[in-house]
Amino acid sequence: MSHNAETVLHYMHPISEDRGFTAEVKLEEVAPEHVRTVRSTLNAGATLDRVQRAGKDSSHYFIHRDLYKTLALIRARTMVMNYGQPQIAARPDGQRYGGSLNKEVPAITQSKALPASTKPVEFDGISDFEADILDHFAMELGNQTDDLERLLRVGQDVDVRAITETLNAALRNDRAMSAQMSKAHQALGESIDSARESFPSDKLADGAQVRTLNGIANELNRLRTLILLDSHGAYRNLLSRMRAELHNDENAGRLAEADAKKLEYVDAHVKELESADLDSKEGWDDVLNSLKSFNYWLSSTASTDQDQPPAGPV
Repeated sequence: MSHNAETVLHYMHPISEDRGFTAEVKLEEVAPEHVRTVRSTLNAGATLDRVQRAGKDSSHYFIHRDLYKTLALIRARTMVMNYGQPQIAARPDGQRYGGSLNKEVPAITQSKALPASTKPVEFDGISDFEADILDHFAMELGNQTDDLERLLRVGQDVDVRAITETLNAALRNDRAMSAQMSKAHQALGESIDSARESFPSDKLADGAQVRTLNGIANELNRLRTLILLDSHGAYRNLLSRMRAELHNDENAGRLAEADAKKLEYVDAHVKELESADLDSKEGWDDVLNSLKSFNYWLSSTASTDQDQPPAGPV
C-alpha cells in the first residue's frame, strides 16, 4: 500500500486551492507501468468526491486535500524513501530539469507574516499539549510527529537564513526546479496555516494554549526550508525524479554531455544529503555545504565563464 501511495504522490502537482482541491494529476504524464495504480486511486477518490475531472479532459483530474493527506500519511507512516523509485515518465511538453532562467520565479522566503499573538516555545522537551499540537500538524502536513519535533529542536541552532539563501541561489540555475520548489514552499505555508486554523477549539482551554499553538505554527513557518530539505521533503523527492529522468536518458543513450555532468552532480548531492545527520546542527551545516557545491556545479553547467565557486550565498 505504501508503495502505491508513493507512486500516486509522485504524479501529483500542487495547484491553487479551489473548494478544497489542492493538487492535480495528468494521466498523460504517468508511466505505463503505473497507470493502473493511479487510475485505481483516482476511481476510489471519485466515489468519495475527492477526485474531480478537469472539465471535459478525461486525462486531467483535480485532487482534494483530504485524499492527498491520506496518501501522504500512508507514505510517512509505513515506508522509507527509495530515492530512485518509482521512475517518472518524461514530461510530454518536452520540459526537462535544466537550462537557464527565462522568467522570474518567486524565491523561497525564510518565513511569512506571522500572527502577533505568539508564545516562544522551547523544544528541549515538550508537554503533552504540545505533543497533541504536533500530532495534528504532522497529520495535516503528511509528516511524522517525531520528524517535526526533531526539526523544531535542532532548528533553534541551524542557520535557516543561510540555507534558504543558498538553496535559492542553486534553484536560480534551473527554471523547472525553481518553479516546483516555489510551489511546494507556498503550499507548505498554506498547509501550516490551515492546520493552525483547523486545530480543535475545544482543546484550547485558555489564551496561553492559543499562544502556544501560534508559537508552534510560527516556528514551523520559519523552518519551512528545513522541512522541504528533510529526508521525506519536497526537495528530496524532486532530486529523486530528476535523478531518475537523467538515468533513464543515460540508459537509452540519449544523455547530452551537459546533462551527463549534471547527473554526476545530482548523484553526488543526493549522497551528501543522505549522509548528513539531520538531528544535529553539524548535519545541517553539511547540508548547507552540499547546497553551496550544488549551486556552483549547476552554475558551471549554465555558464562557461564562471571560473571560481561563489564566496557565499547569493
